Amino acid sequence: MNKTWTHEQSALARQLMAINASDDAFRVQVGRSKRAARAHIRWVDDAKFRADSKERKQIAARAVPKVMTTVASRPQPLPEQIEAAIHRLNAPRSITAMMFGDPAPGQSALDRRAQVSA
Repeated sequence: MNKTWTHEQSALARQLMAINASDDAFRVQVGRSKRAARAHIRWVDDAKFRADSKERKQIAARAVPKVMTTVASRPQPLPEQIEAAIHRLNAPRSITAMMFGDPAPGQSALDRRAQVSA
């Protein structure tokens, strides 16, 4: 909604907050929720809250925006890589190795280190 608060709305919100009116009363009389009224009154009364809010907005403005990527723009695996992955998935393993997600024989870090040093 983001419309500006009038002085009348602010005064009415303060009166309703003083008597602890319900959210429905705020919506009918002020045209906003009780939560919005509480936040507005805090914004008006608390200078530190305003300063902190402005600082958070400045930090967010300086933040690096996230780059959105689509599936089509991602690098696709080569056919050889897909074939090797299918071969690893279909390699014979024990039931325990399958349950715990152990790599195929010859694919673990220890097996590769042993192949390099040999």
